[in-house]
Amino acid sequence: MVSNLFLYLFFRESEEVRWRMNKTPLIKVSLYLFCGMVFFECFLFKTFFKYLSNMHYCINKLKFIS
Repeated sequence: MVSNLFLYLFFRESEEVRWRMNKTPLIKVSLYLFCGMVFFECFLFKTFFKYLSNMHYCINKLKFIS
């Protein structure tokens, strides 16, 4: 009984997903994914370079103290 219910819900969800994917064109979806990846990489690199510059500043300060 439980497994039948699970299978029904699973297949219903996959049908909804398939219907939505058919409704929205693939180009639009890939464009959204590409834009999201670009924004994420920009954010990642910005925080990474900020961390590196802070580390560089701390190292220079330590050299100056000693």
